[in-house]
Amino acid sequence: MTHWRKPRLRMIEGGRADIVVSRPDASQARTKWTLWPFAAILVTALLWGGIYWIVRAFS
Repeated sequence: MTHWRKPRLRMIEGGRADIVVSRPDASQARTKWTLWPFAAILVTALLWGGIYWIVRAFS
């Protein structure tokens, strides 16, 4: 079965044939995670919590 054997190393194109890539996905850019969506959800939750606290405190 072909999926049991070790993956074949491939050469990087562009004139640098002496550099060998060990992972097939090494040429892909890494995913950079941004914290803005998490920060927006946190701020929204804090705002709704504050509104809820004010309504409960003065009703």
